[in-house]
Amino acid sequence: MIFYRDIERINKLDYIMIETIFDLRKIDKEISEDFDKAISHLHFLLFESDYKHTAEICFMYMNSTDSLKNSILICAENDDIYSACVLYRSINEHYLRFKYFFLNYSIQKKDSYALLFRTSLDFVEKRSFLNAVKSARDIKKQVAKTSDEIWEELFQSNKSFENITKNEVVEFSKSLSIKNILGYLESTFKNDDFEEDTFLQEMIVEYSLLSSFVHGGLHAHKELIKVEMSDNRQKIYLDICGPALQIATSIKITSYLILHHAKADFLEMYFNSHKLFEKIKKTI
Repeated sequence: MIFYRDIERINKLDYIMIETIFDLRKIDKEISEDFDKAISHLHFLLFESDYKHTAEICFMYMNSTDSLKNSILICAENDDIYSACVLYRSINEHYLRFKYFFLNYSIQKKDSYALLFRTSLDFVEKRSFLNAVKSARDIKKQVAKTSDEIWEELFQSNKSFENITKNEVVEFSKSLSIKNILGYLESTFKNDDFEEDTFLQEMIVEYSLLSSFVHGGLHAHKELIKVEMSDNRQKIYLDICGPALQIATSIKITSYLILHHAKADFLEMYFNSHKLFEKIKKTI
């Protein structure tokens, strides 16, 4: 696999970077073995344990970030920097949402919090969709559903809504905006821990910059030109692939730590993946 359109541009440093990404692939393969074991316990967690909703949230983010990480690595192998940046911004957002979930879950340690979290996510998405439908009907001068009808349809669509009050979901859903999550993380880590957590600090800054790639901004256009002219293209890919693998692995590690309360097997997966996470950091 070639990372450059022009093979003659590859220098010694480029070969080192290519080798590093291949090394990351090998580590990722080991991490995937534990993830396969985790998936084998999914039925028990979702249908027989007391952590049904917690497991659903954990596996939702493990699956999504694992897929995004795989796609980012493929983009690097295909020399597709723009798509890699779009996907990297997406995996950052998934990580920030999961981080928000974990910090709050670790305080309450109740499956009921996970239920509120997933119900509110469901509510936000359904409300957004129905509001979009309403706007489209308004444009076409069609009779649109009233706000009360939208609410009724939302709460009838999911049995989980029956266990949580409307006001509770409405208020909690406000906290799930990425703007609120960023503010929460910044305020939570306004101490020595946050100063040491440079990975999270850098991610918060990068999330904002990478938005340009998603929304077709001028910054993305300028950065793409700079990358095309760069003699150190592999380093740019490594700066995306390395953190993407860190994010996906970090979410697995945290999830295993949470889920070991439901099944002890996850503790072994936690320790194995934690060792491999440290190996990733040394590799990049």
